[in-house]
Amino acid sequence: MKLFLLLAFMYHLGVGFVLAEFENSWIMYKEQPCCNTGGNHHLRHHREHVRDFTCGKMYYRTFHIDSQRDALYVGAMDRVYRLNLSNINQSNCERDSLTLEPSNVANCVSKGKSEHFDCRNHIRVIQPMGDGSRLYLCGTNAHNPKDWVVHSNLTHLGRNTFVPGIGMGIAKCPYDPTDNSTAVWVEKGNPGDLPGLYSGTNAEFTKADTVIFRTDLHNLTTGKREYSFKRTLKYDSIWLDKPNFVGSFDIGEYVFFFFRETAVEYINCGKSVYSRVARVCKKDIGGKNILSQNWATYLKARLNCSIPGEFPFYFNEIQSIYKRA
Repeated sequence: MKLFLLLAFMYHLGVGFVLAEFENSWIMYKEQPCCNTGGNHHLRHHREHVRDFTCGKMYYRTFHIDSQRDALYVGAMDRVYRLNLSNINQSNCERDSLTLEPSNVANCVSKGKSEHFDCRNHIRVIQPMGDGSRLYLCGTNAHNPKDWVVHSNLTHLGRNTFVPGIGMGIAKCPYDPTDNSTAVWVEKGNPGDLPGLYSGTNAEFTKADTVIFRTDLHNLTTGKREYSFKRTLKYDSIWLDKPNFVGSFDIGEYVFFFFRETAVEYINCGKSVYSRVARVCKKDIGGKNILSQNWATYLKARLNCSIPGEFPFYFNEIQSIYKRA
């Protein structure tokens, strides 16, 4: 499996579209004719503008770009890679990676999962912490999610360095490597102005409990937990109904989650999927009494992306999203 980086100056070549898949060993794209010949568009392979990196079966799905450090971080199976952003084919499989092997593979296999894929450690969250000198990582860990904090050069923290709340990754990243999940590390704006992770994922092995979650908030100096975790109401299809998360963003006073899910308001007319956006306030400290661990500011709405008309055509299954700088 190869990873490709198409350099920015391809824009100046008049590229119409780019077609690339994880399994491809090359990239093909349609280009505008270089002169007015009246001919059709033509297809060409510009290998000199393509940079590739491969380390066998990587099964990568997670990326983080750090332009300040000229690095592209890639979350793969059992490894995190730190690639040279300017030219990824200058990277080395061993030198520029951190191996994070899964624990208790036998227990995972005993539950009917495959040893060489399901029961590996697929890194599904890579988020910068503070000034970016540290990274928060979370992986499936043989269907028993686990998280780590490492240096940005992919070395482990010192033995005497303790980061509170790190070690168990349940509700922070998925059990199943094929699940669609999202996470964003938020430094400012939380209660007590303490940093924490917001995530959207499955919180149970059975996938019965999907959740929008914020971790416990700790004082990183003393290690004391100042505020407990917050989450959506458990097993409530009105809050979330088998969502597929595609992205999350820290914007102002809120964190937004984008996903698609079964529409409970349409259930009497047959099963239908809607694109959604949900929002929570970063200052949320939860409800009262039995709802103290649940969001008090959770809102959810349908995303209306459609072609207008007498009978509008809706694009109901959101697949990806990005935030403009």
